[in-house]
Amino acid sequence: MRYFSIIWIFLLAGCASNDKPVDISDVDLNNAYVIGWYVTYSDICRTYNGSGADIEVIHAIRERFKWSDSFNRGYDYNRNLFAYDTVTGLKHCDKAKAVLNAVYNGETSKGAELQYYLDLAWEGLLPTRKVFPVKVKEVGRTGHVKSASLIGGKKCDAIFRYDESGQGDWEVTCTDGTRAKGNLQTLASGKGSKGNGFDSDGNKINFRITRERPGI
Repeated sequence: MRYFSIIWIFLLAGCASNDKPVDISDVDLNNAYVIGWYVTYSDICRTYNGSGADIEVIHAIRERFKWSDSFNRGYDYNRNLFAYDTVTGLKHCDKAKAVLNAVYNGETSKGAELQYYLDLAWEGLLPTRKVFPVKVKEVGRTGHVKSASLIGGKKCDAIFRYDESGQGDWEVTCTDGTRAKGNLQTLASGKGSKGNGFDSDGNKINFRITRERPGI
């Protein structure tokens, strides 16, 4: 009878589990610092509250972002809490778990306009390689740049597309009639992409677009 009671308790616990979806619409899933912060928070929840994300998820995300300074700053923010015997007031464990599961599954904040840096070499336009700050609006596996300011007042719109393998193409249209296109390859998750191509006059283009400014 004792063993039957134990089994019955476990069954009841399973039926009573809260599987309601957690609202994470206010979380920027494209921000490496934010992701790092939630990794530590969820790890604290798992250690002190038993309700964090699976350890495999945490390890996979840490591995994915291990070269990101922004991620590491967010990750280190609350690590001092591990020095305590107990941590209370952990009210967002379910949210942290939902955030990490979303990141682990490759989700991003839809329609978010994010700051990137375009490291560009454009034959016939730029005498040397130059870095331009640009805003990229990401929707799924497509990125849009609107009215990016380049040398001489030239403004250009761009679209970047890629598939599950990380390979894709890009197109640029500028206000002076210049057009360009080529191929690209994404970098590590959330890192940006690199590519090559040619403009309508046959000038070679090479670029690398990243979340962190080159050389910093």
